[in-house]
Amino acid sequence: MNAELVKARLSNSFLSEADLTAAELIDANLGLAGLSKATLTGANLRSARMFRTDLSDANMSEADLDQIYFFMTNLSGTDFSRAQLAQCLFLDTSLARIKGISDIIHRHLSHISVRTLEITAADLTEDSADQYGIDIFLEGAGVAKEYIEFFRSRIGQPIRFYSAFISYSTKDQAFSDRLYADLRQQGIRCWRDKEDLKIGDKFRRRINDAIRIHDKLLVVLSQDSVKSAWVEDEVEAAFERECRDGNTVLFPIRLDDAVMDSDEAWAASIRRTRHIGDFRKWKNHNEYQKSLARLIRDLQADSGPTPR
Repeated sequence: MNAELVKARLSNSFLSEADLTAAELIDANLGLAGLSKATLTGANLRSARMFRTDLSDANMSEADLDQIYFFMTNLSGTDFSRAQLAQCLFLDTSLARIKGISDIIHRHLSHISVRTLEITAADLTEDSADQYGIDIFLEGAGVAKEYIEFFRSRIGQPIRFYSAFISYSTKDQAFSDRLYADLRQQGIRCWRDKEDLKIGDKFRRRINDAIRIHDKLLVVLSQDSVKSAWVEDEVEAAFERECRDGNTVLFPIRLDDAVMDSDEAWAASIRRTRHIGDFRKWKNHNEYQKSLARLIRDLQADSGPTPR
């Protein structure tokens, strides 16, 4: 009890049923740690890293959960009653079967990835008693109404596709319009600034949030986009996520040969390390459909079970 574990390296530790009541675990590394049935009541876990951490049936009531990074974390049966949440990020983590989820105190907004919404929905049934509490949690975390409606529409449904943020130059608007409409028609959840920014949104922040919560960054490469500082920023953000999470995030497609000739370091990195989807003949209906079919195939979610 009251243990001082600030910045402790507890990755891969086995702490099942440990009593960590009111422990100071600020900035602790809990990646791959086994904390099943542990008592963390009133613990301070600010900025702790929860990468594939097992928190099943743990008691985290009244804990301070500020800026926690939950990635593929097992929260089945975890008690969050009256826990204080602020600026947390939930990636590939099911929210189903969390105890006390509707009693969480939201001191600031949090980010819930689309993949988390889909995993959670797939874990529920239409008559699940957990759905009401999850709805309250999502609203308290500041999840946009459209995403909550998306979550409700996916309850009991298997995950078919990764979600995608589309990065493009406004000079490629015609192609972007067509691709966006076709992907959504196939049931692929995608986001872009023109359709999804709301009046009053802070532009850069909303785009960064969208990149963070979607599974993939679908970057449209052309003679205009390879010169765009904003597209460069978005690609760099995708590279950072890949280094941090170990998953492929960047999905490049090209409309011309500019990326193959560009002197930009980020463009050179893409052509050296990635297979680039070919949409150079997108104005030809048959060629466009062939390229679209390959892209949709590659955006299919892994068929294997996602770690909880």
